[in-house]
Amino acid sequence: MACALDVADLFRRLGLQDNKGFVIKIRRDVMIVEEIISAAGNIGYRTADFDFSKPYTTMDNTSLLRARFSGIPNIRRILRIQNPYLYAAFLLKKQQKGGTATVEELFHGTRTENVDSICTNNLNYRLRGRYGHLGNKYGNGVSFSPTIGYAKTFPRRVDGEKAMFIVRVIKQGYCTGSLGLQIPPPGIDTSISRDRNVWVKYCDNEFYPAYVAYYSSNDRRLPIGMLF
Repeated sequence: MACALDVADLFRRLGLQDNKGFVIKIRRDVMIVEEIISAAGNIGYRTADFDFSKPYTTMDNTSLLRARFSGIPNIRRILRIQNPYLYAAFLLKKQQKGGTATVEELFHGTRTENVDSICTNNLNYRLRGRYGHLGNKYGNGVSFSPTIGYAKTFPRRVDGEKAMFIVRVIKQGYCTGSLGLQIPPPGIDTSISRDRNVWVKYCDNEFYPAYVAYYSSNDRRLPIGMLF
């Protein structure tokens, strides 16, 4: 099994210039991805058995995760997302940032039609506010919230089914967010609203979608575990 230092060495050997190129390259080399993930246990992450033949797989976790999604109504299904390429990219990014970086679990509400793209390609800060809502009020990035009650107010103007993600987010310093902020100051990777309900991230691979819950936003009661 690789050690924690091997992860940093792998990052250097890849010789990557940007995050987008990184994702493309690791998709071409399953052995590198497997080595990165095998090292995860040595840098504080729980490893998993990934299926490398598919972009991502899901595992039903409805009964195990009810408490973590307890702030949203009418949960229909909860899935654990297993995407080895996104996970490896996330691990390398965490290793690259060093020991001062922490990982938080935050929420991100979205439309159900976006779930497959997020599970396959991750969240995309370039699509912020595409439905005409507050996509850049606290910075031009991907928005998350530590409060599920706040996160469930998004997306706006959607009746019926919605999706809620639990996302692992790397944080290494933060500033107060502001309208149209393009990127935080040097040494900071996150902007946060004054009430701390909104966290904004600006770079690829600094977040990993770990779980997704499907739920109904109307008042009709749906039994936990009901499949659609």
